[in-house]
Amino acid sequence: MPRQSRKRGKQVKKRGISKEQVCIATAIYRQGNLIMELACKGRITSNELETLYDGHITNGSILCTDSHKSYMQFANDLSLEHKRIKRRENMENIKIKKADLEDLELIGNLFNKYRIFYGQDSNLESSKKFIEERMIHNESVIFIIMKDSIIPLGFVQLYPSFSSVSMKRIWILNDLYVEESARKKGIGKSLMNKAKEFAFETGAKGLTLSTAIDNTTAQKLYEQSGYKRNEMFYHYSYFF
Repeated sequence: MPRQSRKRGKQVKKRGISKEQVCIATAIYRQGNLIMELACKGRITSNELETLYDGHITNGSILCTDSHKSYMQFANDLSLEHKRIKRRENMENIKIKKADLEDLELIGNLFNKYRIFYGQDSNLESSKKFIEERMIHNESVIFIIMKDSIIPLGFVQLYPSFSSVSMKRIWILNDLYVEESARKKGIGKSLMNKAKEFAFETGAKGLTLSTAIDNTTAQKLYEQSGYKRNEMFYHYSYFF
C-alpha cells in the first residue's frame, strides 16, 4: 500500500513499488474481520505471505488477489482456490447515462458495429434511423457508457414487455455491445448492472435475454451477472 513519505522520512526516489517503501499486507475474512500487518519492504514474496497468514487460512478458503506471481505461488503452495482480479479501466472517468436524441450519432455508430458483429452489412444511415425511431416513439431505453464524457465505449438497449401471469412489466435486454478496445475491462458488466438497476427502479419483474448458442463469452458474462438459462421452456419464432 504505497503512501506519501512522512515529513520525518526521506523523499522516495524510485517510482512504483521498491525497497524504499514498506508493504502493509491487508486481508479480510468473510465475517468482516480485518488483518493488517507490516510485511516487508518492497514487493511481498510467497514465503512472506505464508509467514504472515500462518494459522489464518483453513481448508476450503478462497484467495482473492491481483495476478502477481507471489500470490499465485502462495495459492499453489497451500492448494487454495485462487480468484485473480484483473486490472480494469479507471472507472472514475467512465460514466453511464441514459441516451437521448443528442447521442444519436454515437449510438447509431455503435449500433451499426453491433449489427456487423452479428453478420449484417454495414449501414450507418439505416442504423441511425432505426435508433432515432425507437427514441422518438419511446419504444426502447438505451444506456451508453462513456470515457471522459466524449469517448463511447458501448451501449445496452432494453425493449419493454409484460408478463401476463405475474401481471408485471419485464424488460428485454435485446442489444449489448462493447467496443473491441474496451472489452475484458468490466465495461459489459457495468452496462448489465445498469440494466438491472433500471429494471428494479421501474418495478419490473426482471429482465430476459437471448444469445447465440456459440457465443460462450456472452454466456459467461450473463451467468456471472446472475442470469439463469431457461431449462423449462422452448422458445419459438415465426418470421416473415
